[in-house]
Amino acid sequence: MQPSKSSFSTLFAMELINEGGIWLPKILIQNYIKMGLTDREMLLVIHLLILKSENNDLIRPEDISCCMEIDEQEVELLINSLAQKGIVDVECGVDIHTGKKVMQLSMEGLYDKLLEIWGCNKAVEYEKKKNVKDTDLEKDADLNLNKSYEVTRIASKIYRCFEKEFGRPLSPIESNQILEWLQGEGYSEELILEALKRAVLRGVINFKYIDSILRGWAKNNLRTAKEISAYEESFSQRHQEKKLKKNMSKLKSKYEDIYIT
Repeated sequence: MQPSKSSFSTLFAMELINEGGIWLPKILIQNYIKMGLTDREMLLVIHLLILKSENNDLIRPEDISCCMEIDEQEVELLINSLAQKGIVDVECGVDIHTGKKVMQLSMEGLYDKLLEIWGCNKAVEYEKKKNVKDTDLEKDADLNLNKSYEVTRIASKIYRCFEKEFGRPLSPIESNQILEWLQGEGYSEELILEALKRAVLRGVINFKYIDSILRGWAKNNLRTAKEISAYEESFSQRHQEKKLKKNMSKLKSKYEDIYIT
């Protein structure tokens, strides 16, 4: 009986795991060209990492030449090129058992270059974030400045209206009260001037009374003169209806008394 395809797949997976592998840093794959490496030199680096992962301290050019299908002389040229580029440090020697040439390699140069690239990338990211943050702060500052100018303009207009109706300059406390209405309470220019108008019409021209008018409107969530007029009209209508019902009730009660009598 022939083994099934799934059996071969399982066997392959087990062999694949048992054979082992290496971890390649993403930063190396993305930047080896920037590091001045050719594709063939990059492939050699991968083979060197494999040998180092297998704890092969002494590397024989013939082992690499078999995997890359190039002669030993070209392997040595590639390794020397990596050494010149600061990727590896090489110490050459002879195997006392075989008499063949061996090399002892250090990959610290590779990791130093990767560290340098990583640091530069982080610095660029930091500068980008800083520039975005600075831009946002500048926008916020401009926005706050524009708001400040607008509040000052509106406040000046309200000051003049109050001084005209009061017939005198406003005191510092009164001026601060207007700013508090604008900035602290969030009352609009329209609302403040409408409250002033109501106070003048009723002959009660003082800040305490005007403040009570504004608080009453705020309590009923009235934000414009139009909303105030609609609310007062509705209130007046309800009051009239209530008064009419009360009068009708009294009239009905009167006639009932007459009828009973």
